[in-house]
Amino acid sequence: QSLITKTTFNLGVVVPGITNLFFPSVVEEIQRNLADEGFIISLFTTDGNPETEKSVINSIISRSMDGIFVIDPSVENLENGYLAGVSRSTPTMLINGKTDMRSLNFISYNEEAGTREALNYLRGLGHEEILFIRGDKSLSYDLREKVYKAFIAENGLKYSRVMFVGKGNTAAVINETDEKVRAWVSEGMDATAVLACNDLMAVGVLNGLIKEEVRVPEDVSIIGFDNTLVSGISNPGLTTIGIDVKYIGEKAAKNMMTMIRNKVMKMDQVLFNTKLIYRESCGKRTCRE
Repeated sequence: QSLITKTTFNLGVVVPGITNLFFPSVVEEIQRNLADEGFIISLFTTDGNPETEKSVINSIISRSMDGIFVIDPSVENLENGYLAGVSRSTPTMLINGKTDMRSLNFISYNEEAGTREALNYLRGLGHEEILFIRGDKSLSYDLREKVYKAFIAENGLKYSRVMFVGKGNTAAVINETDEKVRAWVSEGMDATAVLACNDLMAVGVLNGLIKEEVRVPEDVSIIGFDNTLVSGISNPGLTTIGIDVKYIGEKAAKNMMTMIRNKVMKMDQVLFNTKLIYRESCGKRTCRE
């Protein structure tokens, strides 16, 4: 059958890394949904480097794999047209936050609404000084920062600060965030809440505050993003913006199968909602002595 249909039953999955458990969780769901169809997936990591991303995708194409999933694609390869070119000749599914790039096959999650829900929650607890922590260049981080700045302006808040902590999807980001948060505390800690762009960063915030004997949530509240395993096992548990990886992986796999079977290159964009997961890392703003 493979010779007749020219199907290799191999698919490539490209991710920035596997330290951020959001990525392997989505990959696991994709694999689970494709296994019964006889497909095998090969996993490629890019370390968030756009040139490495191009290199591994070119390698997938050269191996005549049937399709490509790219999770959290680089901003550069979206903007320079590279991924658009790939998607015209090879079934390609992109998984990332909400985007206006209608020409590409995106399975998206509404991180714009999720970020706003988190900020409204902190505002409702009385927090007016909210520190925003993000990694290096990323479509998702850019979208969340845009929402953060819009929220500050819309609510007439005076405090606005963005802290960059390097590559956001590596194990190193925990220590990098830890160190920068400790320096922030020593400088005077000018906010009562922190919104971090993923759970790894949020853990780094928590670690840094604990080392500086800052109480969470009594002194500082923390919200992460992705609802990965680490958010539930940290102490205190991290409030986080949850993304339903089960349905994202399932829909991405089904859309890929539709493209391969029907020999089509374009699918409708799909947008999933997020949900704020309440845990112990957030509390009402208290007056400092």
